[in-house]
Amino acid sequence: MICLVIACAMSERERVLKALRQAMTQDDLTGAYRRREFVQRAGAAVSSAAARGEPSSLLMMDLDHFKRLNDTFGHPAGDRALVDFADTARACMRGSDLFARLGGEEFALLLPGLDGDAAVTVAERIRCGQHEHARRDFGTLGSTVSIGLTCAPASEAGLSELLTIADHALYRAKATGGNAVVVGSPDDTEPIKPGAADRSPMPTAWPTGTRASR
Repeated sequence: MICLVIACAMSERERVLKALRQAMTQDDLTGAYRRREFVQRAGAAVSSAAARGEPSSLLMMDLDHFKRLNDTFGHPAGDRALVDFADTARACMRGSDLFARLGGEEFALLLPGLDGDAAVTVAERIRCGQHEHARRDFGTLGSTVSIGLTCAPASEAGLSELLTIADHALYRAKATGGNAVVVGSPDDTEPIKPGAADRSPMPTAWPTGTRASR
């Protein structure tokens, strides 16, 4: 009997610890990694890919006009839109990919081992899926997604640089009006200044299908 009690207590303790670890590392609403956990895991994944001689691609994603959706339909609808987007992104992922909610309606997806062309295909699948779901659930007031994308050939960039380049590309995708995928340039590493989106030239080359028509 004593052994049974001890076993039950240990099982309950392990369950509680597991729940605490999950709460610390995963977003409560979407189940995506929190920023700190993502940065730790993604940094290690980029380094591992580089050691194998493989590239890594990063997508920075932000839901368009999300405040409008919240104001029009209420916060429960906004929460549902975030969960639905997370499900849409996961449907396009592999088991080795890392998905995070960075805050609010902004997400990141690391694709270890995928080159730029393959990453563009993933980004377009996510964009198209989000457009379809948003229009189905909320009509023209639904939140589409803007995506900034970059790829680092093996050993050429760390996670910090990838995040900076992809963030610049996302900024430019938003500046087009949203519902777009923009591929960033390795030159996009300077801090973004207020109003810069109005002056920043678009990338000189758009991979096929990466700028969405709205």
